[in-house]
Amino acid sequence: MNLKFVRKNILFIFLFLSFLILGILVLTNYFSVKKLETGILNQYDTHRDLLLEKAALNIEKDINSKKSELNGLDKKIILDEIISNSCSDILFTTKKNILINLENYFVIDDKGKIISCTDSNYLDYLNLNIKDTNYFKEVSDSKKTIIKYIQTSSPGQLYLLTPISVKENKFNAVALLSIIEIKDLYSKYIHELISNENYYYLLDKTNSNIIMKSETLNNSLINIFKEKAFQKSEFLTINENIYVFNKKQLKVGNDIWEIGVLSSTKEIEDMFSNSNKKHLISLFFILIILGILFVILIKLFNLKENVENKLKKAEMTLENFGIKMDYEISNSKSFSENKLINGFIYFIRDDFEQAHELFVKGIIDKRIGLGFLKEEIDNFKKKYNLDKTSFIRLGTDTIQNSKYKTVIKNRIIFKIISEFLDKNKEPKIILIDHLDFIIFQNSFESVLSNLYELKEKIKMTNSILIFSLNQNAISNRNLLALEKEFIDIETEEKKLMKSISKLEHEILVFINNSNNNKLEVRYKDISKKFEITKPTTSKKIKELERKNLILTKDLGRRKVIEITQKGRKII
Repeated sequence: MNLKFVRKNILFIFLFLSFLILGILVLTNYFSVKKLETGILNQYDTHRDLLLEKAALNIEKDINSKKSELNGLDKKIILDEIISNSCSDILFTTKKNILINLENYFVIDDKGKIISCTDSNYLDYLNLNIKDTNYFKEVSDSKKTIIKYIQTSSPGQLYLLTPISVKENKFNAVALLSIIEIKDLYSKYIHELISNENYYYLLDKTNSNIIMKSETLNNSLINIFKEKAFQKSEFLTINENIYVFNKKQLKVGNDIWEIGVLSSTKEIEDMFSNSNKKHLISLFFILIILGILFVILIKLFNLKENVENKLKKAEMTLENFGIKMDYEISNSKSFSENKLINGFIYFIRDDFEQAHELFVKGIIDKRIGLGFLKEEIDNFKKKYNLDKTSFIRLGTDTIQNSKYKTVIKNRIIFKIISEFLDKNKEPKIILIDHLDFIIFQNSFESVLSNLYELKEKIKMTNSILIFSLNQNAISNRNLLALEKEFIDIETEEKKLMKSISKLEHEILVFINNSNNNKLEVRYKDISKKFEITKPTTSKKIKELERKNLILTKDLGRRKVIEITQKGRKII
């Protein structure tokens, strides 16, 4: 992709780069949002971890505070107020005054039988014998307060047992028992962590038994919990949903428990989902536009290649016709005073010599020339002292051994002109002599169509095309069509004639007659001839000179006035 191609297609390249940068920004923003989402998910993980840690600590604290309170109860007061075989309102006064954290306690005699309690909800526990249980034997042997998990029903209970050291009490009481319901621990500390989309479990790591879990927590998820139990926290994908897994350990007596929570991140994902969708949709459309622009650039590049190939072919075509892209030297002869503007097509009626002179004038003004002539080309080149300019002969017959190619087909003529204009970016001037002859051999419609196609190319290449014709050889309707599309130089001269006054016209006639008689014309001659003042004479001379109808020459101390070719044409 060369510099010329970039300059020519700068708009498309700018659009492509703009959308590319926009796409990069959208993609960067998308990844920034994803990074923000990851950051928020990590913060959510940390937050859930802290909440779980708080819950685990509160459970430990709750159990230990009840253990301490049970261990610190005044056993003598309790024993003095025991009402055997009662759980209705026994020790109500004592309970009200001394129980702070404990919800209940039970008195056990030396036979292992529960003989009284402080909570009527546990009436069924009266006379229950726990003598043969391990925990009763353990507290009897160790003489220390112990904590044991008992799964009598789901989710089970915690038993707090402490020995009674008061001797010779009439009930032979040896221990106090307090029961902590696991479901109460859940309600107070775990429930606030759980929503409809979250899962939890409470695991006894000593034997890997599940103490308590979410109702919707199936065996496969339990296995996931057990497999991930060695990790502190991480993100898990379950049923195409992302969860954050947190777990904490807590000490319950001599056992280690583990509480784990699987928290849904759906709300966070939903919050970012719409933003991510918008970014992806924007990126999708940007990619489509980039694709379209890329295809356009490829096509433009291919078009450039095709144009270059055509130029190579054109070069061969031009070489075949002996056409060269050379400037003429400055000693070429021209008598035309008309100044043609680049980018237009001009035509001249009948005055073929004027067309020739305009063509030569354009060559002298540093334009590369190409001429299509019906007349003898060598005579034309000699007349106007042309050496470098290329010519092609217009005719129906081919001259043997001629150094000039002969054409008449409309298609070939305009193909040569088109390739000549495309050859390089230098301004050019083209002469088509006797266009009426070409029209006669082809058709007016095809010639007009080809001229019209060249009109834009002439403008784009900053060139000039001149064609001359015999106006009597074509119809008035066709002449009107040409006048509509192209500049009629004769019409321009008529406009110039209307622009000069009667006096100016008479001055022109006087100058022309004097020049023809080889008489010098000076300012005072005009003032005397037309009986006008010097200022008026000066004003009229300057106006005619401005319109290129006359020119003044300095001959020593004299100023001599001469008429121009343009001036002769309008008198």
